[in-house]
Amino acid sequence: MFYDSENPAIALIGLGETGTAVGNQLHKTAIRNLVPILCDTDPDRLRASPITNKLFVESGRERADAKWHLADAFNELPALGELALVVTDLRTPADCELAPILVELLAEYGLFTVVCIGLPPDLETAQQDMANQTMHRLQAEADSLWVYPLSETAWSQQVDQFTSAVGKLATFGESMLGHVDFMDFKKVVSKARLTLTTARARGQSRSAEIMQELTRQLNQQMATSESGVYRVLLVMSYSDDKPLLVREHVDLSNWVSDVVKTEPRMFKLGMFADPEQGEWLDVSVLIGMPVTDASAGQTSR
Repeated sequence: MFYDSENPAIALIGLGETGTAVGNQLHKTAIRNLVPILCDTDPDRLRASPITNKLFVESGRERADAKWHLADAFNELPALGELALVVTDLRTPADCELAPILVELLAEYGLFTVVCIGLPPDLETAQQDMANQTMHRLQAEADSLWVYPLSETAWSQQVDQFTSAVGKLATFGESMLGHVDFMDFKKVVSKARLTLTTARARGQSRSAEIMQELTRQLNQQMATSESGVYRVLLVMSYSDDKPLLVREHVDLSNWVSDVVKTEPRMFKLGMFADPEQGEWLDVSVLIGMPVTDASAGQTSR
């Protein structure tokens, strides 16, 4: 593998059983430029996947040995672009051991790395403590951390929920790559806890419907009422057939101020005219929050 700044590919590294399942599902989607890579200690799970790029690590390896093994396997991967998403639920000790190693290697290759953690509600106490320790470490070492609380109880439903969330982030990141907006993306989420919400609507009340859905998603992910300074990237996509109204622009900007409850230190706005949008208005809101306790807000639903 080598880093190619002109390459729009996004590396999506599914770690462990849940990360592998998410990677397999997203492999079937129409997200362009997504390069799924699996990393697992279970060879049977890797063999069963249709994904080509696979990193096998034997269980019980010492950290230095595991890193050397992964670094050697990285050399066989295709060229990747600027963004990498590491996807895991930190459900096992192996997940917790390998996630920081992957982040370290991706940093050495020059990729901007966001660790996406789908946090299950049913972790046993010992594994929860280990996951919390790992999240603390990842906050310091990764470029950004996204902790997405999973509300479902059945594992297959958790996978579906997590896949939907990661798919939205991958699609959002893809729209940023290759454009000046990717610098805004990095500025907003760099060394921060991130939250991403997306919504779309059409009709006379489309901005009101979008704000309602964005609020619902934000409340599900984590509380944002804590004191602190936030960075915000608001992206709106519409068509010339149904352009963005001044009223809608003002409503959505005011919604951001109401939600973060403090004056954002950084507020970036992107607006795109896409003829394929028709009457639809698409809105994405990326919020970078101060790094605090990794486990804070994990029970927010």
